[in-house]
Amino acid sequence: MYQEDWYKKKNDLYDFKQTDDLKTSEQCGLRDLRNALYSAEFRGFLQSITGIELNDVVDISAHTYQPGGTLLCHDDELEGRRIAFIIYLVPDDWAEKDGGTLDLFDADDNNDPTVIVKSIAPRRNTMLFFEVGMTTWHQVSEVLRDRDRLSISGWFHGVPLARKPERIEPEIESFPATSLSPGFPIKDWVNEKYFEEATQQDIKEFFSAQCSIGLNDFLLEAKYQEVEAALHTADWKAIGPPQRRHYDSLGRWGPETETGIIAEFKQMFYSLEFLELVQQLTGQTITDAVRGEVRRFKRQDYTLVHDNIHETSCGGLDISIGFQQEDGPWKSQVGGFTTYLDEEDELLTLMPQKNALSLVLRDVGCMHFVKFITSSAPQQRFDFRHVFKIVPRESGSSSEEYDEGEGDEPEEYDEEQEGSDD
Repeated sequence: MYQEDWYKKKNDLYDFKQTDDLKTSEQCGLRDLRNALYSAEFRGFLQSITGIELNDVVDISAHTYQPGGTLLCHDDELEGRRIAFIIYLVPDDWAEKDGGTLDLFDADDNNDPTVIVKSIAPRRNTMLFFEVGMTTWHQVSEVLRDRDRLSISGWFHGVPLARKPERIEPEIESFPATSLSPGFPIKDWVNEKYFEEATQQDIKEFFSAQCSIGLNDFLLEAKYQEVEAALHTADWKAIGPPQRRHYDSLGRWGPETETGIIAEFKQMFYSLEFLELVQQLTGQTITDAVRGEVRRFKRQDYTLVHDNIHETSCGGLDISIGFQQEDGPWKSQVGGFTTYLDEEDELLTLMPQKNALSLVLRDVGCMHFVKFITSSAPQQRFDFRHVFKIVPRESGSSSEEYDEGEGDEPEEYDEEQEGSDD
């Protein structure tokens, strides 16, 4: 098996290694298995116990999930797939506590997945199969064992099923910039260096060239500490559905629930003073503000590219600030970072960082997600994310302006040297 060519597959949804379709394999054992699964006799066996009519199309490849590897909630539905199968090639002593389980979800009246109703641990030399349909939501849970989870899997094909239209979530509420209230004491919150004219000019020039920037030590330390402490005792609510997101929120849907210092902190982002500061720092003209969200990401939390799908059609200026306890630099291996991408390339990565305000100019068609946080992450992390709608850039501008930092974190502004890394 390991003599096959393996390819790393990693995006918002999954993290594993995979071979080519085994129909090309020249290894005797794999060839014999493939021929058995492709045979009319085996397809007839499956048809007799499932009642599903199959044709002679079969997809088959090998997968290995290394520690931390996952395949998040999805339904497998693609034209012609009717039965999914997995053949486990794991050690005899693999158990549910080792992770890598096949988790099956219940579904609501909208066909969205809700909660896990059954978890099946990998078992050596066992073949598992299930019907593919609109509500066959499932996932491969994070591999927790310090050993690879190896399997052969694929799909048997048949007559495609009719598919209902996917439910469209409502857009997050927005309001015109002209309705933002003045009078917020912003200088009681924000580091004074970001009000200096020379600093603002340097940041604006850098942002104009790079389309993204990170502003270190953005909040005054006392305010940062006060908000960070309050986040640990806030009334969080888990939100989904899991084929789009899995994290805790203080009011993504419905009325805002923040109180005390968190509410005051959030109000800053809805103030005329903050809007004017952002316009000074970026050179952008803001037209509307989208209601922001305070979020908590724990181990095994994530968002997928469909989390804020409405944003891809309009672009905007994304603003976020992170809260976390000091525990050294956040390592990319544990996930939790935000990735911006278009249909072809990863454009930008934002690593979780304490008290750094990130400004990212997002073009039409640009997507983003928070990568699944593995169980080896040192801690949970919090952030506040806010979007300003802006006057569109001139025709001909595109995300190619990101190329200078493609795949990297946004440069951080340092008052001693513009764009230096701390």
